[in-house]
Amino acid sequence: MTDQELLEGCKAKNPRVQKLLFQIYSRKLMGICKRYTQNQEDAEDVFQEAFVRVFKALTTIQKVDSLEVWIKKIVIHTAINYFHRHKKHYGHHNQDFLLEPTQGDDLILSKLSNEELLEVVQSLPDGYRMVFNLFVIEGYAHKEIAQFLGISESTSKTQLLKAKKMLKKKFKKLEIIR
Repeated sequence: MTDQELLEGCKAKNPRVQKLLFQIYSRKLMGICKRYTQNQEDAEDVFQEAFVRVFKALTTIQKVDSLEVWIKKIVIHTAINYFHRHKKHYGHHNQDFLLEPTQGDDLILSKLSNEELLEVVQSLPDGYRMVFNLFVIEGYAHKEIAQFLGISESTSKTQLLKAKKMLKKKFKKLEIIR
């Protein structure tokens, strides 16, 4: 079934098509929710809220180039909104540099399972995790991240720097334990 057929079926409130849309995207979208939250319960809350928004918004759009990209944006924005509703703002710092990868980082990462990577990313403080996910995984620029999170660009850069430093320490600790 094409994206446009899925869109039309959902707009017609066809339960079979709605269920199909859910089945196609639920696993990937739950993964996104888990990256932006610290625990399974919060991820499930974001996931449920995001799908409600998706189904409501589907009735208003005429055509979409990529349903997956469109849905993913809704999930990310829902996670950011959830974060704002449930967490206080994190510290602001003024450093305009990023940590460069060092030799051996790829080797450490290649030895970790997806579950271990997710667990380490989820263990980051909220601000670090949000910026890390938006910049590294979703590919947003610091200017966009600053707007999403209501912080300055330099704070976004600093949060990424600190997230990378913290991840390196955690990855190296995992490497020692293994």
